[in-house]
Amino acid sequence: PIAENQGGSPFVSPVAVDAWDTWFRWRENGMLHDDTVDATWRRVASTLALLEPEPGRAAFELRLLDAFASWRLLLDERLLATAGTGKDSWPDNDLVAVLNIVGFVRQRDTPDATVDLAAVKDCAELATRALDNALLLGNRSGQESKKLRIGIIGYAETLVLLGLDYCALEALRLARSLAQSLAEGCLRASVALAELRGATARCDEAWIKKARLRRTPAELVGRAEGHGLRHASLTSIGPQPRLAKFANDTSDAVLPLTTGAARSATCRAVRAVVLV
Repeated sequence: PIAENQGGSPFVSPVAVDAWDTWFRWRENGMLHDDTVDATWRRVASTLALLEPEPGRAAFELRLLDAFASWRLLLDERLLATAGTGKDSWPDNDLVAVLNIVGFVRQRDTPDATVDLAAVKDCAELATRALDNALLLGNRSGQESKKLRIGIIGYAETLVLLGLDYCALEALRLARSLAQSLAEGCLRASVALAELRGATARCDEAWIKKARLRRTPAELVGRAEGHGLRHASLTSIGPQPRLAKFANDTSDAVLPLTTGAARSATCRAVRAVVLV
């Protein structure tokens, strides 16, 4: 059965409800502030939108809310727990975000099932900008921001939805495409933010050569060469067990499913795609 949160964004797994209630739900002095998970999404999105210029602030907040409520994007657990509570607590370096790849599967249960890589790029851009906003909000030291870590979860369930074996050549190709899309989306945001808020790193000849070898679009390389980067270090696919549990007990990073967990995980992934 599906555990729902009083009509809010549906939870597919009881583990996810427990994760939200234990780690991310806002309580203070015996008072419950986040009555639904949508309340958690709203306070985080509205806080991070404060750094956006007024004409586009509402649109940016809505983009975040949509990505959150569809479980496609989860931000650093410190942001989820404290943003908008009046007791904000996160560093001005090394913030994390993960894209849940299950949410990007299109035409599931058909021979044409695929991952929407354009949507992955767009969400990676959104994640980068959201974390840059958080860095500015948390930068009480006045120092320049440094490193972000943006990765993925839900890779194993995605392979099941696509009918791919974990070690198949097609799965390896998908992993490469996901990594390229994640990197390109993050880079686009980094360049755009450098243009808007200032660069913290310049692109030398070695960087340009490496970008071209990675088949980075020429227009993006040219913009990076001219304006620099807001963040030189962005993608990092590492373990985020709390965020994976919160995202309907999704597989962490690119870890495979065990045989015993495969069936139940597939059911959760399918239900999550249907519901959001």
